[in-house]
Amino acid sequence: QPVALCRGREVSAWRAHIVLLGGELDSVRGPYRRDWAGVNQLLADADTTYGALSVASLPEYDRNHWGRLDSLVDAGLDGFEIVNASPKANELTRARRDTVIDLARRTGKFVVGVSDHHGWGATSMVWSLIDVFRWRSRPEQLCSGIIDALRLGFPAVTVVERHRLRPDDWWPSWLTPVGVVWETWRGMGWTVTGAWLMWIWALWVVGRTRYLASP
Repeated sequence: QPVALCRGREVSAWRAHIVLLGGELDSVRGPYRRDWAGVNQLLADADTTYGALSVASLPEYDRNHWGRLDSLVDAGLDGFEIVNASPKANELTRARRDTVIDLARRTGKFVVGVSDHHGWGATSMVWSLIDVFRWRSRPEQLCSGIIDALRLGFPAVTVVERHRLRPDDWWPSWLTPVGVVWETWRGMGWTVTGAWLMWIWALWVVGRTRYLASP
């Protein structure tokens, strides 16, 4: 199937990044970066002016607006990122993630996981699964179907996340490199881990052989 390119735009607001999905996004501009009122104005404009859904991005809302999550919802926010594969966004603890999920469930907002690739690997860390009615028979309406599904709120998305090292795991910070490898192996299973180790040893043997054979 061809890839569907759906309209979206990330807007830099005051100490926040808000992702707009769908709608008319070519004319997005305003005094959104000045202050907290600008963030509220962006959320209002997302619905009334741009016809788009708004999503609060990590790590900005976690770092800068943690005490204002209810206010973001009251201002018209439609959803929250709860997983973001960007390295700087991997600091959200389980407790905070669950707090956001509880807020979204209580207020009817959707949650998503985003790849946010910045060249740190080719394999995605998270997937957002959305059930779109009859999308195979109407592929041209897939993007609009996704937006319609997201408007249903919290039940619209199932977030699937790979096992990984989290900031609230028991590993001390000075053992982070070891913890990353160990937690990655745990998530892969013994078969894939064994294959990984086999390739590491094979490359080491080849390198060692070439080194000993060199004059």
